[in-house]
Amino acid sequence: ATEASKYMSVAISNLANGSRAEDDDPAKSEFESAETIEGSISKENLYFLFYDGYGTAFGLAYANVNAGQEDVITNMVKPAELSSSEGYGDEEGLKGVLVLGKPTAPYVGQLPAKVLCVANPRTDVMKSLENKNLNVVINTLTTAPTSWTKAGDFLMTNAVYVKNGTVITAIDLDASAFSDTPEGAKNNPVVISLERLTAKIRVAYEENFDVQRRPGKNEPSQTIENPGKFNLDGADARFTASIEG
Repeated sequence: ATEASKYMSVAISNLANGSRAEDDDPAKSEFESAETIEGSISKENLYFLFYDGYGTAFGLAYANVNAGQEDVITNMVKPAELSSSEGYGDEEGLKGVLVLGKPTAPYVGQLPAKVLCVANPRTDVMKSLENKNLNVVINTLTTAPTSWTKAGDFLMTNAVYVKNGTVITAIDLDASAFSDTPEGAKNNPVVISLERLTAKIRVAYEENFDVQRRPGKNEPSQTIENPGKFNLDGADARFTASIEG
């Protein structure tokens, strides 16, 4: 710890660590469990980005990001501890402790107001998100190429949801989220739910597009060029798309 540092603990609920749909007969299943393959997160590939209430990067000095480089000013912090053991409140899943450095100008005397967690990025490309505003980071993450992660990993970040008509992309923090000691922080972890960014896509609707019908057993593939009306299992059907979020 350094002088004037604060501590924050996190309890990570990994929404990606479930199972995708599987057939009751494993021999027929075309899907697989997300465990270990899609839900894996390590201390080395976990980053926390801090912001003020307006989404501007909240600069911290002496943050636990680059060991041995105490002159670093950054809004990006890596966990000092990360485990799946008990002892961080009542939350299940990964538990971590963050060591926050001294707030830098113009935030001296203030605390961060928002935190965004990013899991599984390559270290070199993650640096491009450091000290950037929240909107820039979100836009970059939602258009990130698959090359941002190593093979087998999925890029993840905070689960996005709507609250009172507002889209929430980063967790709001208040003074109770921070403590002067690691032990105090562990008693009040900030809960962050992560989800795979492959589910966060921007959708553009085109008037002319093809619909690929998944064939049944012993059926050939079928492309329906007119999506307005087609035959499905012997009956006329219409195809419509409703994008909810």
